[in-house]
Parts: sequence; C-alpha cells; structure tokens
Amino acid sequence: MKKTSRMFKSLVRSRMLAVMAVGITIAAAGMSAQAATVGDLLKYLPADAQLAIGLPDVAAVEKTGAPLLVLPMLSEISTLGVQLGGDTLAEGLENSGINASAPAVAFLQLSPTNDPLVCGVLMVKDADKVRETLVSLLGGEGSPTALSGDLEGRYVAGSGVGYLLEGDKLFVASSEALLKDLASRIGDPATVNYGKGGPKDEVVAFTRIDILEQSNMLSDLPPLAMLKPVIDTIKPFSDELILAIGEDAGKAYVRVAARDTGGAPLTAPAPLGLHGFMDPEAPVVMNLRLTTELINAVSMALMNNPDTRQAGGYLRIASGLLDDELAISFSGMKNDSIPNAVIAAKVKNAESVPNLLRMIAKIEEPAYQLEETNVYVYPNVTDGTDLHIATAGQTLVITPGDEALKTAVGRFAGSTAGDGVDKSVVNRGVYGFLMVDGAKAKDLPSGMIPTNLNLANLSLALTMGVDGEWRELVLTSPSGFEGVADLMKDLL
Repeated sequence: MKKTSRMFKSLVRSRMLAVMAVGITIAAAGMSAQAATVGDLLKYLPADAQLAIGLPDVAAVEKTGAPLLVLPMLSEISTLGVQLGGDTLAEGLENSGINASAPAVAFLQLSPTNDPLVCGVLMVKDADKVRETLVSLLGGEGSPTALSGDLEGRYVAGSGVGYLLEGDKLFVASSEALLKDLASRIGDPATVNYGKGGPKDEVVAFTRIDILEQSNMLSDLPPLAMLKPVIDTIKPFSDELILAIGEDAGKAYVRVAARDTGGAPLTAPAPLGLHGFMDPEAPVVMNLRLTTELINAVSMALMNNPDTRQAGGYLRIASGLLDDELAISFSGMKNDSIPNAVIAAKVKNAESVPNLLRMIAKIEEPAYQLEETNVYVYPNVTDGTDLHIATAGQTLVITPGDEALKTAVGRFAGSTAGDGVDKSVVNRGVYGFLMVDGAKAKDLPSGMIPTNLNLANLSLALTMGVDGEWRELVLTSPSGFEGVADLMKDLL
C-alpha cells in the first residue's frame, strides 16, 4: 500500500507535470464543444501559482499528439495510462471516473530552489469511481481539511496529496496549502481574458506579466531573465501571456501571444511588400516591419549581453535613419563563412545613407557607380569577399559581391513585386515573417546540414501579427504533427 501511495504521489507531483508539459508540445483538432472550456478552468489559478497549462480535450490531445508520444523523450507518458488501469492515458482516466473527453488544467507554483508544486482541475464523469480510485491509490481517503466557502477537502499526509470533489470537478494538489489556494478560487475566480473570444482547439500555457514580476521569476530563473527586455517593452500595453500549440487545417503551429490591455480588437497594418523584390527561389526569406517596440526590444536584448552590446548600439543609431521595413533573402553560401544573401531596407531618406555608412562602417566615399547609383564597398568582410551597398529608390540594398548587387537592384527597379512567399504567410505576418522552404535549398557546403535530415521535407513559417486583441508570434508547419515528429526523429 505504501508503494502504491508513493507511486500516486509521484504521479501528481512529477508525472502530472510531465503530462501537462507534453501538452505544450502537442494539441488537438476537431474537438467537440464542452460545457466547460480551458478558459473557464484557468480562472482557478491559485494566487501563488505562476503558470497554468490547459488541455482543451485530454483524449483528443493524446490522439492528435500520438506521433510525438513515440519519441524517446515522451514515451514514458504511456505508462501513466497503465498505472490508472488503461492502455492509454485517456482510457486510464475514464476507468478512474474522470471525463477524458473534457478539458483539464494544471497550475504550477515555481521556485528557483525547490521542485515545482503542482495542482489541477479535472472534469468528473463518475464521482464514486473517482473516490474509489483516490482511496485505492492513496491508501485511504485522508483527513478532512477545511477549505474556503465551507467546503471540506481531504489531505493524505503520507502521500502529500490533497483533493476536493465539488460538483463535476476534481481539484487535486501536491500540498495542503496549495489545495486551499485552489479551492478559494471557486468563490473568488482569477481574472482571465484568454478564451473570451471563444475557445480554441489548442493546448495553452498561460501566465500574466504582473504575476511574473511580483514573483521575481524574471530575475530568479536564469532561463526567463533573457526575456526581461521583451517583457519590459510590451508590459505598458499588455497583460496576459500565452504559449499555445495546436493544429489548424492540417498545419501544426506554436504561437506566443500577448493580450492588449485595451481589450478591443487590434487594427492590423497593410501586408509587407519588400520581400516581393527578393529572389523568389531563395529557400529562406525574412521581412520585418521596423516598429519602435521591435527596435527597442531587440536593441535592449543585445545591449544586455557584453558580446553584442556594440551591435545593440549600432541598431539604435540605424533605427533613426531606417524606415519601416527590412527584408533578407538567403540562397546558399558564397563561401564557408559568408552567406549568399541579399539585405534590403527602406530608408526615410536615401540621401542619409552615406552618413549611416560613415557612422557604422567607416566608409567615407563610394567605390564605383552602378548606372547612376553610387555603390559603397565594405572590403574584406571575410577573406576574398566584399559587401556592396547601394540604393534603389528609397531602398538600401546590401549583397556579398557586385554581380549579386546588379541583380538585386534590377529587381527593385521593376514595377511589380514577385510572389515568392505564400500569401497566407504574408497576410498573417503583417509585422514580419520568416519563411523556410528546404525544397529550394542548394549551394550548401557539405557538412552544413546533417546527412539524416531531408531538406525537402523542411517547411516552416514564422509570422508576427495580430489575432483579435492579441499580438502573436506563430511558428507553422504545413506537415502537421506527423511531419514534426518525423523531423525530430531525423534530428535525434
């Protein structure tokens, strides 16, 4: 019995955390509507917890994420179902009286020195079965513990697990104090705006900026410290933060989003266009809208690192002369260290380019003319390669060589942009995007790409845009989770 109790304690504290962590890597599609949604359950976020992880439908998440669950790093998840008496996690939960075709949420109380404390909410299908399972796993029903609102839960000291059955929900926690905090939210729900516009079929990790700051997580946990410049930039107009994973029309996606405190749908700018003048056959194309917030976040992140501090300063100088768009295309490698790339940026005034080059590159005079355009050269950026810099109208163009510059300037002299990037990516990435199409890759040095990686199967899009009242960064794979799993297998 003690062995079973210890196993359940491990399930709640360690493996419950593992299951919910898998939720950050898999998501469900085509789920049926539920009386409760992830947004509803997130409102039980305890006052001392910093992070919530929600699954919109446990069974559907497990089914959709099946290609990932066979990977070595996640294969242990299958043992959870066995411990609960089923062949799958969903079956084990159903056998235990839990509604596995419903949402579930876990809350984490993080500490820089101790293991995370975990609590959560599951939807109940058969309360008697749930009680029977808990008593069996814990070795008893535990001692009564008074909770807010005249509620009474149970706490099993030997296993360090507390629980409460209330209505159609099971509240479970890895400490008595955390159970009390969790139960207090029944009568005093936390403020949560995620999901107000309608439930999404995605697994979501949820927090708020004020929670991160009040708990000192951004300074106490080194992996989060690098995000502080970004958080500092967006916090004047943002409150909630999410990391979500889902599948939409067969495309797997990961999105990071921040909610605007105004609470109204954001107006998106017109799509970007500078990429349309780049090489349509380039396997990598990036286009960014240069906003004050982006420049501030990137420059602060660079300046916080001694190795990149000078680059951050240069970026601030250049931002005063550049306009609102920067595009880069990558076609291959010119040599072992220099990419065959084209950089193009809109400038507020083409006449300001010589001053910019003097400040940043110490280039005093043009080296030659291309038709009637002055061309500046930054010599020996690496052995045998010079950077050639010119303007095409109000666009600054930089290439590794004179022939590439002639081709690029010729494209920008055209009257119509090309269609090298899928329109859905351009429309979603109104603040910027990065498109990678491995099928177009060529001229790559041997050894640069792992031999077990099939570039033809590598297709990814990273977009920055808006979704209602959320600003979002989205990574999309058109091959779905099966394609993602295949890629991970190749890399592993």
